[in-house]
Amino acid sequence: MNRILGTTLFFLVATAAQAECVAPDPAATARWVYEHAASFYVSGEGKAHYLSPQLLKLLQRDWKCQEPGEVCAIEAYPWTDTQDGDVLAPVEFKLVNENRQAATVEMSFRFGWEDSAETAKPMRIRLKLVRPADTGCWLLDDILHGKASFKQGLNGWPYENP
Repeated sequence: MNRILGTTLFFLVATAAQAECVAPDPAATARWVYEHAASFYVSGEGKAHYLSPQLLKLLQRDWKCQEPGEVCAIEAYPWTDTQDGDVLAPVEFKLVNENRQAATVEMSFRFGWEDSAETAKPMRIRLKLVRPADTGCWLLDDILHGKASFKQGLNGWPYENP
């Protein structure tokens, strides 16, 4: 009886922990962040339940820099690495690789302007996700445009008071 109760309790706790995750797998998590929290980089918008602790810490440092109205490390839309233009449909997410603690998801879309969608060009970016052991949830950790890393851009910014 105790064994059955213990096993049931284990699965209930595991299910409750999983229920706190925004999605069950890396590609679904990447899609969720894009669809529900695309403005994660805006001051106060990013949340710990879908961003890695390292990325959130770097964002918080940038938000503090922005408080007096300054432009700091974030000068472009992280999803396109541009100041102008739109992510146009279809937007697709494909798992590139995954292990127990990290995954890479490719996000592909057309990039252009909604009022001239016929000139849009295909674009692919890579999203790095991590899965900390304490939560078991997939969390966005970085956005890569070729070799350019959103996270490295934040980390390399010369803040006056880091």
